[in-house]
Amino acid sequence: MRTHAVKSVPPRPKPVRSLLDPALVERARRADGLTRELRAWLPPVLGPHVWVSGCEGDTLSLLADGAAWASQLRYMQTELVKQFRDRHPGLRRVQIRVVAPRGRQAERPPQPYRLPAGAGPSLDAAARTVSDPVLARALARLAGKAGIKR
Repeated sequence: MRTHAVKSVPPRPKPVRSLLDPALVERARRADGLTRELRAWLPPVLGPHVWVSGCEGDTLSLLADGAAWASQLRYMQTELVKQFRDRHPGLRRVQIRVVAPRGRQAERPPQPYRLPAGAGPSLDAAARTVSDPVLARALARLAGKAGIKR
């Protein structure tokens, strides 16, 4: 008579939430709520470029996805403190940092280099007068890209 080995059933995977520190999850929730509150107050064009990274002690920490957006926030610091102090007593200052934009940026294709209008004749003249044949050929090729035919 044959005996069959009983295969053990692997345990169910743990939910990701159980692996995260509850304090970290609460901090992320609070930052998300503050970000929504901040964006409701900011001009619509600025809101999508700003996030709250935290509120520790007397400092509200903000992230901006570009220097121009951060500059606009810096001009608004006093108003930001006044706006948030009602709901967050003890807030005295705003810290603003610039970070890389979120998401993938569309990569711009490389732009071809165009020679200035007067470069062709100058390159051609240099190619004709230089004594090094390798340099002369390189200058002549470059002059050709500027529209000079030999």
